[in-house]
Amino acid sequence: MKTLVYFSLLLVISFIVISCKKESPFLLRSGKSINSIDYIQNQFLIFKESIFSFTSTIQDRIRDYYKNETFKGKLKIKNV
Repeated sequence: MKTLVYFSLLLVISFIVISCKKESPFLLRSGKSINSIDYIQNQFLIFKESIFSFTSTIQDRIRDYYKNETFKGKLKIKNV
């Protein structure tokens, strides 16, 4: 299992290094070209936002579950 994690991490790092060293910019579907570093930063921001959205959805579901009628009076939940 550790080997698989290390291999995938190495693969991601090598992709980033190759993308940064690439001199030709990426060509988007719209026909505009974009710098490889800008592309990587953009993809990272999209990934980060999707993770935050996913975790906030899970937190909301857990909060709704514990606010159910059967748990009233048993648990104290702080308002966020």
